[in-house]
Amino acid sequence: MKNAGRFRWVIIGLVAFITIVNYIDRSAISYAISPIEAAFHMTNSEFGIIGAAFSLGYLPMTFLGGILIDLYGVKRVWLVAAVLWSAATLLLGLSNGFWWFFSFRVLLGMSEGPHFPAVIRATSDWLPLKERAKALSFSLSGATLASLIGAPIVTLLIASFGWRMMFFVLGGVGVIWAIAAKFLFSNHPEESKWISKEELKLIQASTPKEQPKLKNIPWKFLFTNPALLINHITFFTMGYTIFFALTWLPGFLQQTYNVSLKTAGFLVMIPWLCSFIMMISSGYLSDWIWRRTQSFRMARSNVMWISQLLSVFSFLPIALFHDLTLTIFFLSLGLGFTFVLYNTLFALNADLGKQHMGTAQGIGSGAFALAGIVSPILTGYLSDLSGNFNTGIFCLLGFSMISVLLILFFQHPDKYLQPHLAPANKARESA
Repeated sequence: MKNAGRFRWVIIGLVAFITIVNYIDRSAISYAISPIEAAFHMTNSEFGIIGAAFSLGYLPMTFLGGILIDLYGVKRVWLVAAVLWSAATLLLGLSNGFWWFFSFRVLLGMSEGPHFPAVIRATSDWLPLKERAKALSFSLSGATLASLIGAPIVTLLIASFGWRMMFFVLGGVGVIWAIAAKFLFSNHPEESKWISKEELKLIQASTPKEQPKLKNIPWKFLFTNPALLINHITFFTMGYTIFFALTWLPGFLQQTYNVSLKTAGFLVMIPWLCSFIMMISSGYLSDWIWRRTQSFRMARSNVMWISQLLSVFSFLPIALFHDLTLTIFFLSLGLGFTFVLYNTLFALNADLGKQHMGTAQGIGSGAFALAGIVSPILTGYLSDLSGNFNTGIFCLLGFSMISVLLILFFQHPDKYLQPHLAPANKARESA
């Protein structure tokens, strides 16, 4: 069925695009650190609290969003969320002081909460298992492309029109996506008028669909299964690194190396480009390993702990040496290896969560959101206390090593997944 059609990849394109919008909207404030701090006489500690405000709203709603998506379907929840977070972004441009920023960032976090449970549900429902990690790497690539594309756009808007206008412009993009998705997107491929019969057969034959049994959500399994529990912890440690970059990276370069906002905007494109390339490549790698080994330990867990360990070794020189060129080089590797971990984490949540994958991802994204509270506040406090970001970087490395050791020694997903794969394997053979 090689010529069955490729509309499923149009869906992945929609998912990737709105993920770009999602990440630009949440991270745009990091490029406006200097003008906002100057306008309202804020310290790094205060700005860190504003950065964390996003996750205060995000934490409960990403958990609830996963349940809502499993209950009511991706389309309805996602479209409403996109319109609401676009409105919250616009309101940030109207902010006139610390508490206004804080309140609208909480609102932005709440409305963006359902996004990643929606990503994992849509990708897993529209793509067969053998394409899952690759598809997730494209779906989630928006997280890296947002900074790669967003850095020059956002810094140009700030430099040309000011930070308020920057928020006004960004606020309209999510609404445009919601209009397009209303006509193109369906919760499941069998509901779409755009997909061919041949492509539908390919998806259904490769990945037999289980009907959700939402009245009996397996809470004990989702919270205490060892493989999933380690995934949740790793979402926190990975999130700590990503929120460090999203909240502080431009400001870190400005304050540590005294570069201008435009220069910082250009320099951060390099690590985000590296992250995008490595993230896409890792999706192909994970699927390739799974097809040859039929082992989720090999295809998911091993990729995860190795990439995070390499990220630790890459971030370490940034704290030890004061050189801009070396910092950009090792920052590119450190973030790149972090995003190798990104799509394998999501894929394993889908593998383990099965028909409750939206809820499972809501829990993982909740742990990620908790990191979004801790990382900006702790980094801001430590930078004010020490006068630099080195202590914050060492803290980041400590969290990362916790998940490296947990995955390496204790995560064995095949123990819980191999019985589940038996019917899928038979379906592949008959297809």
